[in-house]
Amino acid sequence: MVLIEIGQMTIEIGDRVAKEKYTFEQFIETVDDEFKGFAEKINTSLLTQGYTSKIESKANGYFVSYSHQKSKRSLLNFLFRKGKLICRIYPENVERHHDIVHSLPDKMVEEINKAAKCKRFLNPEDCSDKCLGGYDFVIKDTNYKRCRYSCFQFLVTGESMVFIADMIGKEVECRRVA
Repeated sequence: MVLIEIGQMTIEIGDRVAKEKYTFEQFIETVDDEFKGFAEKINTSLLTQGYTSKIESKANGYFVSYSHQKSKRSLLNFLFRKGKLICRIYPENVERHHDIVHSLPDKMVEEINKAAKCKRFLNPEDCSDKCLGGYDFVIKDTNYKRCRYSCFQFLVTGESMVFIADMIGKEVECRRVA
């Protein structure tokens, strides 16, 4: 494996395929100024707590995923949809996020409501064998059984940043204890 640096890009050349390596700095340049500090704090916090990041370029923009070095389980992704920054969280311990989930603003609850229903809950044969399953939880007397890949996918806004950060912090804490 050979690494070649061209400007800010690093290209990894294997036996047959050149794979471009992207940096957090490249990603953060594409984030609206209003949300750069938020994304930088999340990145710094997770990296100092044993998480690694993987940055890819997708059709809609950069895609940043964070997973723990030991467990390899995903915690969150930053991605873009229609030019807007989205944060997708995978709270394996959602039942322990009761206080945060019940205090989510209506717009964030609407995003959860729009998420796909979990096929594994409806009919397990309709879902991939590799899927870990969705989330089953209650917000204000409404039971949600949603797909793990779209349930906690929030548009980053001035209002949502606090709730997203709280949920990430709580999940990191829960995973550390588990």
